[in-house]
Amino acid sequence: HFHGFETDYWRFTVGGEPQLWRAQLQGEGVHELWVSDNAGQLLQKVRAPGGAERIRLENLYLRPGEYFVGASGTDGDYRLLLRPLGPPDPNGEIEPNDAYQHALTLAIGQKRNGFLPELDDVDLYQFELAGPEHVRLTAFPPPDGTMSGVLAIGDNRGEISMIHGQIPGQPMVWDVFLSAGDYSLALNARSLSDAEYHVTLERLEWFDGSVDREPNNNPEHASQLTPTGDIKGELGATRSKTDWYEVPDITAPVEVRVPTWPGVHARLLDQNDLATNLLVRNAEGGGEAASLSPGRRYLLELTGSGDYDFNLFQTASAD
Repeated sequence: HFHGFETDYWRFTVGGEPQLWRAQLQGEGVHELWVSDNAGQLLQKVRAPGGAERIRLENLYLRPGEYFVGASGTDGDYRLLLRPLGPPDPNGEIEPNDAYQHALTLAIGQKRNGFLPELDDVDLYQFELAGPEHVRLTAFPPPDGTMSGVLAIGDNRGEISMIHGQIPGQPMVWDVFLSAGDYSLALNARSLSDAEYHVTLERLEWFDGSVDREPNNNPEHASQLTPTGDIKGELGATRSKTDWYEVPDITAPVEVRVPTWPGVHARLLDQNDLATNLLVRNAEGGGEAASLSPGRRYLLELTGSGDYDFNLFQTASAD
């Protein structure tokens, strides 16, 4: 029983072979539940969302030894449950995996599965690329749940691309061209489900002909356009709302035009001045146009949501 706002601690001992455990706290007024080892290191913690009468920690991988469980709440009876779940699935998640040092490895060709039973639970996966790769990461939410995911690089988890799932069960896909490095994928629930999610990592063809090579959501990662000036891509939905392109070398003065596309806004910039948009309204041919000079470097920024398909050096058929 919680008398006022109170924290109770319990000690338990794990014997036998390492296996997965579940800790669950039920009752009115429950606040937090956590498990730590006998050195005081926190293994996993969860806080109850407003009005919740049940919180739990799933897939705790515990080796033989002594552990502590802490439960806090306000003015009410509670029931605390600790239950062994057996040995882990080789492709299943193992808690704790909500920090980079505990991130689970995701190999190319591997399919992992896990649970996100609480809104503040985060599952973190990591993979390493020895050289430039075209890969596809796919997170399959439970049929009755939605998730968010962040693809990042490095120990400080510099964000590359974020996806917020909108429709229960709809896959979230990162189709990206990545350089060599250490990457991570962080997943968390947007709407709760007791069912499993799955996540896969696949290697794709490097020379696939695409121009919109994600990640290209900042000037440093701008995609290089081909000399023909063809541009085709997608903004928003499961992709970034910003695409950057580097215009091919200009050897003679040339006029370029960007047609009007629903939901898509364009800026053409000199690389030495990323604040001044060179595009102006083209009264005769529609869309926007700019005159480019040789010996300078230019970037094209597209923002918004929707598909686009045009040629920068020719008059496009769609306006």
